[in-house]
Amino acid sequence: MPSGDRAAPSIALLLSDGFINRTGIGRYQQALIEELSGRINLHALVDERWVGRMSGGSFPPPFRMTPIHRYRRVRTVARNAPRIVGNAVRSRDFRTRDPLRFLETLRTRVLPAAYVDRAGFSLLHGTANYIPRTFGPTARVVTIHDTIPLSHPEGLPKLLIGGFVRPSELRPEDHVITDSQTSLRELRRLFDHPRDRLHAIPLAPDHRVFRPGPAPSNKGPPYVLSVGIIARHKNLLQGLRAFEQVAARRRDLRWKIVGLKGWGWPEFRRALDASTAKDRVDVLGLTTDEGLAEYYRGARALLFPSLVEGFGIPVLEALACGTPVAASSIAVLHEIAEGAFVPFDPSDATGIAEALERAAFDEAERDRLRRNGLDKAAMFTWSKVAEDHLRVYAAALETDVGSLLVRGK
Repeated sequence: MPSGDRAAPSIALLLSDGFINRTGIGRYQQALIEELSGRINLHALVDERWVGRMSGGSFPPPFRMTPIHRYRRVRTVARNAPRIVGNAVRSRDFRTRDPLRFLETLRTRVLPAAYVDRAGFSLLHGTANYIPRTFGPTARVVTIHDTIPLSHPEGLPKLLIGGFVRPSELRPEDHVITDSQTSLRELRRLFDHPRDRLHAIPLAPDHRVFRPGPAPSNKGPPYVLSVGIIARHKNLLQGLRAFEQVAARRRDLRWKIVGLKGWGWPEFRRALDASTAKDRVDVLGLTTDEGLAEYYRGARALLFPSLVEGFGIPVLEALACGTPVAASSIAVLHEIAEGAFVPFDPSDATGIAEALERAAFDEAERDRLRRNGLDKAAMFTWSKVAEDHLRVYAAALETDVGSLLVRGK
């Protein structure tokens, strides 16, 4: 058994590179570690190549109480070679002629599985839409944040779709966590899995960072904000058409976009280059959580035109900062923020523009949105997320939550 409190089951979180760049999945991973470290016998599994990409080559503060296991170190791979070969032989993906698919399977399924089987963790939690193919007695939990690669694969990279967990990879005893009741319904539709092992656990904003406050002193021209990776399902092309309409009436208004330049960036860049508002759109890339909170507080409104989402954490972060939101009228956003945003049809650029103007410039509406938004955001906390995860871990291990806790916790 891995080192730690031997009276408590050992629980390993398999992390993705999201915990480095603080994407939505990365925030989820760091929040779990911060909430659970010291309370349970927690371990973190990481890919060796990510360590050098972190600031200063060191792990962030939430990891200080958590043993780190680097499953791709050369000596680790050499020690696990027999298991790696055995797992590879049993993996259907190793029959592919696609070298990228081969390497992705090796990285996400085979190498971590060999490490887990050798280490003998009590439970493995895959936190980023996939689970290694373990062959030992380790219990397994996987978080499938959304089903977009299966239900809306249009425009997604082949490697992302191929790396996503497939129904055939799940075992009947596995427990599955997802971010919303909306995603839970999709999982039930797409996965033939026991319903009592499917769980919806909503995410949360970090209220220490995302909270009301004064707008930045050097605020400059007014702006609306969008947050998230630039990808087709984020619907920024329609957002651009809507912004062009608003910008024609509001001559000093700008649009700031914070997020990774993902697989939708080339298409969006071409549209932006041809846009009448191209000189008033700022594509800013990633920033720190503190920097993002400043952007929220300084914005006239958050524009969130997604076609589909598993959750929509930027909406909650904006609400927690007191920022009015104009967002797509899709099921998951009504689930988490009903009454706290201005909804619109994401296929209608004119409707988006009208909703954005209401959220950004109608002062009576803005006051209502702020009040409702702060109340709504307060309902979501990471401490509740952690408690719900402990209940799932206990169910997967067929025990009670108390037995997971280290002595004195």
